[in-house]
Amino acid sequence: MSELAANEALDHLPGGLAVVDAALRVRWCNAQLRELAGSEVDPVGLEFYEFLGTPDIVGPDLCPFHTALGQGTPAGSRLKLGDQRYLDVDVSPVTAEGESEVTALVVLVRDVSGEVLRAQKFS
Repeated sequence: MSELAANEALDHLPGGLAVVDAALRVRWCNAQLRELAGSEVDPVGLEFYEFLGTPDIVGPDLCPFHTALGQGTPAGSRLKLGDQRYLDVDVSPVTAEGESEVTALVVLVRDVSGEVLRAQKFS
């Protein structure tokens, strides 16, 4: 599969996907992440949270990026954008083969607004 075909396939995932560096700057993302962010701006070079409009971190991890970088393990959290938008963010560290230093982070983002709002109605 060519690189172009692979990128096009990643644009059709049901969630947003990004590659982020150790400074938390977006190095690549799929079209779905731009849609979830509500932005047509090219996020490459922007800080991840800045690209999403500086959301509130609901938890459980107050910064899954720092956890993934510092511990070298996957971490996740929920973000709140505005009054009724919630995104779950899962961050996985990437290391070079045979190395322990994290060279990048792969970020999966899913819109969970419907689930959260339904749960709030019943609580």
